[in-house]
Amino acid sequence: MDIEANHLRIGMSHFCKELLKRERRSIGRFDARYQGIESSAASAAPSFDPSLAGVRAPYTSTFNHDIRAALGYKSDVPYYILGEAVGRWDWQRDMGYPTTTDDLRDAMTKPPHMKVLIASGYYDLATPYRAVEHTLAGLGFDPILRKSITIERYEAGHMMYVHGPSLHKLKRDGAALIAETQGR
Repeated sequence: MDIEANHLRIGMSHFCKELLKRERRSIGRFDARYQGIESSAASAAPSFDPSLAGVRAPYTSTFNHDIRAALGYKSDVPYYILGEAVGRWDWQRDMGYPTTTDDLRDAMTKPPHMKVLIASGYYDLATPYRAVEHTLAGLGFDPILRKSITIERYEAGHMMYVHGPSLHKLKRDGAALIAETQGR
């Protein structure tokens, strides 16, 4: 891949494929710590997302067990993880990259004492943790509102709860946010 020809921009799929291409490995989009074995080094994109492959079976089987055994729900309708086979998502906006930043700014002004916890994984390529800071910087938040937003980072990917230490940190951070909002 000629990075200069692409104006120093590397698409997500290319990055996941190119980073470990010499070892015939790809990395996961949801969690770059996951590696996939690539049968072809010639293709432009990974043949699959190893981070999704790592959680698909356990999530699907756990959900199906819990909904049927614990909740007693009976259905022959298949469960699809992450909207798979459901069709194109409708974010009730022009299709493309979804954004909720304007909605967040509006919500935080009504009431202004609302607190927000943003949880970001270091190895998340789907929603990179530095993109949060970039987005918040561009919102022009009133300093009082910006103080109501806490950003926490985790040694995991998009689904930080699949990494034990990050799961425990997320629980502590969520509990602290709840305690803070109750104490105002």
